[in-house]
Amino acid sequence: MYEYAFSPRSIWRRFKANRLALVGLIIASVILVMGLLGPIVVPYNPYAMDFGRLLSPNSQNLLGTDDLGRDVFSRLVLGARISLLVGLGGSAIATSIGVVLGAFAGYFRGWIDEILMRITDVMLVIPSFFLIILIVSSLRMRSSLIIMGILGILIWPRLARVVRSEILSLRERDFTKAAKAIGASDLRIIFRHLLPNAAGSILVTTTMYAAVCILEQSTLSFLGLGDPTEISWGSMLMLGRNYLTTAWWLALFPGVMIFLTVLAFNMIGDGLRDALDPRLRGVK
Repeated sequence: MYEYAFSPRSIWRRFKANRLALVGLIIASVILVMGLLGPIVVPYNPYAMDFGRLLSPNSQNLLGTDDLGRDVFSRLVLGARISLLVGLGGSAIATSIGVVLGAFAGYFRGWIDEILMRITDVMLVIPSFFLIILIVSSLRMRSSLIIMGILGILIWPRLARVVRSEILSLRERDFTKAAKAIGASDLRIIFRHLLPNAAGSILVTTTMYAAVCILEQSTLSFLGLGDPTEISWGSMLMLGRNYLTTAWWLALFPGVMIFLTVLAFNMIGDGLRDALDPRLRGVK
């Protein structure tokens, strides 16, 4: 009973026609492979120290070493795991909360909509990043899993509003009325018929959330609010700021990785938005 007219093949055809989106997908895929295979592909132990061995990029250490003699390339590869864990995990949590609350608010309306949207309004007016800093700085444990959960819980409101507006429109369509007429339950209508038709907006927002979570986790680590026992691009960037004039590679490479990862997810989001645009129905 879906009204949604795009097949996966047609979506992929339009997506890959967007070269920037395809480049973003390739970059994100490479970084994902780095994160998954990190411990296998790194040439050196990223924790091994050799004091006094601060080396610029060379044939043995492709991206040089830091002030403690640790291989920068190996640490960058391992740092991808933390960024992807927080980025994808945080966006998954935020998407789950935003989709459920937005769908319930849009479908049931009435007092349920009123309560959920007032909660959403309160969350939207709170400066989330400063609240994240306040929460994280007050915690003794600052593992990536905790940061991931905090980010996911605090950034869902915009998606909730997007989903609510989609559901408000979709609930009045003929296929929704037909589902009610044959006795489908409210939950079945929401999750089987309405949300698949709102998948475009949800996917686009989810990719944007991943970029936001990666950037905010890197910022927290740069500010010294991450787990000091974990390798992250933000903490590497924090170390590199002290050596900008003498060891430029310490800040450059983690900064480039953060930039490329955030850019890749944003380009994927733009590509998905264009590929799933309902105005392109019938366009090959």
